[in-house]
Order: sequence, then C-alpha cells, then structure tokens
Amino acid sequence: MTPHSIPRPWLGPTAWSALLCAVYMALAIGYTWPLAGRLSEAIPSDLGDPVLNTWILWWNARQLPLTEAYWNAPAFYPATGALAFSETLLGLSVISSPLQWLGAGPQLAYNLTFLVSFPLCGLCTAWLVRELTGRRDAAFLSGLVFAFHPYRAAHLPHIQVLSTYTMPLVLFALHRHVREPRKRWLALFALGFAMLGLTNGYYLLYFTLCIGVWLSWCGVTAGWRRLLAMCVAWAAGFAALAPVVLRYLAIHRSYGLGRDASETIATSADLCGILCASPRLRIWGNLHLIERFENELFPGLTLVALILAGCIVAGLRFRSVVAIPNATTAAHRAPGYCWLMAIACWSFTLGPVVHALGDELPVPGPFRLLQELPGFAGVRAPSRSAALMMLYLSVLGGFAFAALASKLGSWRIPVLALLGTGVLADAWLREMPLARQPDAWGLQMRGERVPVLELPSRDPVAQGLTMYRSMAADRPVVNGHSGYYPPHHFELWHRLRQHDPEMLDALASFGPIDIVVAKARDQDGAVTRYVATRNLESIESSATHARYRLPASASADPRLRDGPRCSFTATSEHAADLAKLSDGDPTTRWTPGPQDGKAQQLVLDLGQERRLRSVLMVLGPYRSDHPRHLRIEVSRDGRNWEQAFHGPTGGECFAARIREPRRVPLCFALGGRTARWIRLRNTGRNAGGIYWSIGELEVVASDP
Repeated sequence: MTPHSIPRPWLGPTAWSALLCAVYMALAIGYTWPLAGRLSEAIPSDLGDPVLNTWILWWNARQLPLTEAYWNAPAFYPATGALAFSETLLGLSVISSPLQWLGAGPQLAYNLTFLVSFPLCGLCTAWLVRELTGRRDAAFLSGLVFAFHPYRAAHLPHIQVLSTYTMPLVLFALHRHVREPRKRWLALFALGFAMLGLTNGYYLLYFTLCIGVWLSWCGVTAGWRRLLAMCVAWAAGFAALAPVVLRYLAIHRSYGLGRDASETIATSADLCGILCASPRLRIWGNLHLIERFENELFPGLTLVALILAGCIVAGLRFRSVVAIPNATTAAHRAPGYCWLMAIACWSFTLGPVVHALGDELPVPGPFRLLQELPGFAGVRAPSRSAALMMLYLSVLGGFAFAALASKLGSWRIPVLALLGTGVLADAWLREMPLARQPDAWGLQMRGERVPVLELPSRDPVAQGLTMYRSMAADRPVVNGHSGYYPPHHFELWHRLRQHDPEMLDALASFGPIDIVVAKARDQDGAVTRYVATRNLESIESSATHARYRLPASASADPRLRDGPRCSFTATSEHAADLAKLSDGDPTTRWTPGPQDGKAQQLVLDLGQERRLRSVLMVLGPYRSDHPRHLRIEVSRDGRNWEQAFHGPTGGECFAARIREPRRVPLCFALGGRTARWIRLRNTGRNAGGIYWSIGELEVVASDP
C-alpha cells in the first residue's frame, strides 16, 4: 500500500479524536447499561474490590498525597500506613478527585472514572495505530478492540486493570517523538509512564520491560541523541514515582509483607486459558476449557481471525504496510515488536509453574525469570499481564486491517463495520452486574474521631463494607479489606469471632472504641451478649445498628522494655535448639512442638539474683505461635516459686504486632521482683496444631 492510497481525512485531528471519544463513550454506556442510569447509587460488578477502590479514591480526594496523614488511611486501626496495603490509585484521582471537589459523591466519582476508562483506552490506542499506519479506519478498529476486548469482562471489579489507557499513550508519544522530535512528546511519555505507575503497580513493572524492549528494538533507529533524550524522559518518569514507591516499600518492609509462592501459582493462567472466557460474556460465556482462577484470557474470535487474515495478505511480515509519509524505521519495526511483546506477555500469564489442563508440567514458566528482578517477587497475579497482551494484539489488529484495506477496495467500509460488530459481539456482556450500595449505619456518627469496630464481620466483603460506611461518618475503622493485611489482622478477627473479651481489652489499650453492632447479622444476639460482658455504655441505636462505647484502658508501660538484658542458661525437656533463644536471630526458633494442652516448660537460670522488670518473648516471623495460656513464675532458690503472670496471651500478641510488626515482642511485667530463676509454663491448647515458638527471649532487669 502506498501513502497516496490512504484516504484523505475529512476531519481535522481534534474533531476526529472528539468523534472517536464520543463513539467509544456511547458504546461504553451501552456496554455497561444500566449503570449510566444509576451512577450515584449502583456499584459496578460486586461489593468486593469496587468498594475498596471507591474508598481509596474518596481518601485521595480528602488528603494531600504523600503526607504522613495520607499514608495513615483510616482502616485497620490501630495500624499505620494502611494505604500501602493496596494500590494508591493516584493516577485515577486525576479524574475522580476534581469530581468530588465539585460536589460529586464518592460513588458517582468512581462510576464516572470507571466509565471513561473505556473511551480513553480506545482513543489512546487509536492515536497509536494512526501514528503507525497512517490509517484512521485501522486506528478506529484497534481502539475498539482495546476498549472492549473480552478480557475486560473478567476484570470489571478492578478499575486499575481497566484503566490501562496510559500504555498506548506512552507508545504513541515514543513513536511520535521518533518522527517529530519535540519536547512535548518526551513530556507526554514521562507523564504517561508516571500515571501508569500511580494507577497499577503490576503494570508499571511489566511495562517497564516493554519500554526497555521498545528502546532497543525501535528506539535505536532514531539515533543516539533522540534515544538519549527518551531515556532521560523515562528517568524523569521514574523520579516522579520515587516518593510513592520508596514509601510503599518502606511500609511493606516494616510489616514484613510479601507474597507466598502458592498465591502466585494459584493466580497464574493455564496454557489453555486462551480458550477460557468470562461467564459474563453473552456469546462466549460458556467457553471454559478448564476452570481456574484468573484464567479467562480469551482474546476474541474476530480479533484472531483479523490478525490471521492480515498475516496471510501481508506475507506474514506485514511488508505491504507502509506507515505515514516519511515514516521512520521505528514504525516499520513496530509489528515485530508487537508480536514479540504479545507472545512474551502471554507467556508471563503462565506464572512460575506451567499448567496444562490443570496438570503441572515439568518446565518452569518464563515468569520465574521475572521473579529475579526487583519488584516482581511481590506480584500476586501473573495472569494479569494479559492486559498488555491485549494491547499488543489490538495494535496488530490495526496493522492487519491496514494490510487488508488495500485489497478491499469499495468493500473496505462494509468489512470495517462487520469487523467492528464482531469485536463488540465477542466482548458484549449478558448483563452488566450491579450491586446495591450498602445501607448506612443510620447513627449520629459525624463530629467525633473515635475509631469504629463493626461487628459481626465474617468475611473480607463485610470488612470492606464497613470501610464504605465509614466515608459518610468520617471515622477510622478497625475493620479492613485490602490487597495486603497487617500482621495483627487475622488473629484479631479470629478472636473477635470467638467472642474473646481479651481482644476488646487489647483494642481499648490504644484508646476508646465505638462498637457498632449490625442487628441483621446478629439475630441470635451473640454479639450483643459479647459486648455486654464489658458493661459498655450504649450510645445510640437505629433500626439497623446499635452503638456502644468501649472506654480506653491502661496500656502497657513502654519502659518495661527498657533496661539491661540478663544473660541466662535455659533448660527444658525439649532441649533441642535452646541456643536459638539468644542467638540474636529472631528468624530461628526454639519450640517444644504443637500446643496440645500438655504442659510445655522452659526454665531460665540467670546465674545470680537480679531485680526483674520484664520478660520479652520475641516471635519474629512466627507471629501466630504465641503460648495460648502462659504462667510465668520466679524463684530465688529454685524451689519456692512466686507467680508473676498467668493467663492467655492473645491480647498481648495483638499489641506486639502493632508495636513492632516484624519482631512481635510479647512483653510480660515481672513487677520488680528479685529472683534468679524464671519458669515459663504453657498449658494452652490449639486445635489447629499451632506451635509455641520463641524466636528470641530477653530478660530485662531493673538493676544495673
């Protein structure tokens, strides 16, 4: 095809872009209907991640980003740094925050941000393909594919997966700079890259690789000066992200957060995932070659057929495709780059261990190589690199149509309409899933900053709904739902569900708490009776909820952990690994085994009498291995023993996880008693086979 055969545009670039945006927006409204008619009240998809992301965008509009107050978002009280447990979504707040500042509610702002992700994905992809092929028809079709491909249906709850429009925008800026070296395109590249990183951390990692390949594949053709300028702009994009990334990593390190290998494998796709589609699709919803989580990678039959036809016409290399007049070599290299990255991104979806029809194959996945690179060890869902695969397939679809257009003649417009209809048919939903906003507490909650604990709360969805309700009340909450959880969270909620009064005392040690009881979920009155064990003041009640005030209780004296450490000799029936009690490494442990109700005993000989302040039992990574029922006794002669502590330790373990989430030092006061021997005796029982483990043991003295 020659440049002279490219149809003369009948609209200017701005008008053409506006028309594209309007068409894509109209299709998005139809695709998600009836969401557009219920923008202020409906929640797209479900009450899981959309609720969390609405709350994050609400918080972004209320706080100055990157301040200490910003990171300490009002969930998971009394933990700090709660915003770093998930994506910050600051890249989306460019849209949602101004809407809220102008008076839109959090749900309306979220829904509008959700809706515009469709036309923005389409428009930015159309710009890219117009730049590469010189054809507006091919650009329109590619934009349509990327705005409405079937993979989007699988991720309607994940606005950060849907909002990938900055990726084609970045590639557009790079290709335009190669053709037209101006600073504006470098600025657009840096800005787009930074916005991508502020929207989705996973795609920041993946797309960093993609840009590196682009620079070495396409960018090198521009000459070293332009290549250097693009690298400098890329570095500027990284620099803009540095404050967010560094703080995010620091909070994660402080909590010892990370991904278990089993999580990564469970959220990897199967080799046959390309033949699995979301059940939400109208036509392809029954295409499930294998049932597996995050495995719905079907790209659409129309797109596959288009690319295959383009390959045949173009002789497998798209040699007949000529980009815009005076195009550089970078544009000619773009199809090969897109093929390479589409295949690579698909291979990354397979995760570290390859599965075929559910069976593990004896070969590692390419993703295992990525795990050796910084950041990728924290990726939970390798399958989500499919969004990048779909971007490159969408661009290849544009190249394919450009190759076909020269053969179609007067059939070009009808074929374009047919292909567009096929693309939409492949991606169209049976119906747009919408959830109803949760009921408010119906209580007079505003005006105070006392944290709220909502009970009962039996699953992550219920935890997220508490966060959602807290927006109207403007209160921090003990409840929380996110991508990561602080170390104390699961133990706290396990104990609260068991109606353990010790956990209420532990929470109260950080300050007063308002306990809100959801009456509909407490029909047997168990939670109300649990709250009554502490004789709490009833503040108010509505038809759906009741509020009680748990007053603050005395917290442990932080000076108990200060003072000289005593050396000791330890003895136990379980003599193995006693040296690990004081080897300076909390990742090693002494353990007498599972807590089965039989006495487990450890005796410490200090060698001389000391005035004792406390015992510190450091759990380290063994956060759940605290003794379920501990007795601590001291003795001056080794025969006569005086009790210093007796009882459960769950509350102290909870407080220790808050104080020092990586070391988890349980502190037990010894009241200044003078003694030479200390005896620790655990008689707790745990049905789950949890061990009693000690990473480090420290005896703190009051005397010099």
